[in-house]
Amino acid sequence: KHFEHWPSQKLRQAAGEFLGIDIDEKALQKTKALNLPYEYGNIEDIGSLPAERNFDLIVMRDVIEHLSNVGKSLETMKALLTADGMIVISTPNPWSLNNLFRVVTFRSPRMNADHTCFLTEDHFKAILQHLITNIHLKTFRGVSS
Repeated sequence: KHFEHWPSQKLRQAAGEFLGIDIDEKALQKTKALNLPYEYGNIEDIGSLPAERNFDLIVMRDVIEHLSNVGKSLETMKALLTADGMIVISTPNPWSLNNLFRVVTFRSPRMNADHTCFLTEDHFKAILQHLITNIHLKTFRGVSS
């Protein structure tokens, strides 16, 4: 991965305080080499996360599709937010033109072996509505490769 191009650099510059969390030890070594403040943590295990910290903004970029318990992870993030905090989540679009083309040509959609689920917009809304009362869901449509 190209950590020097990740939003972490820009978020760190814009934020008064920044802390990245990652479960991947190799990724943590790369962030350390780039002098990015990252710690080990598993969003599915609140005990592994920084104790007694609350965040104004939690950004989960292309992570949610790797989790085994999406609902529990969202509950954990909600518990870590300040009262007026915000969660920003991005995830691959399972209905991308590439995947649709693969289906109509009788091939399987492309799926990363590490992904545990495809989250369509409707599924994502349904999960969120059970956990969070103030939802502003924004979708961005584009062509994926």
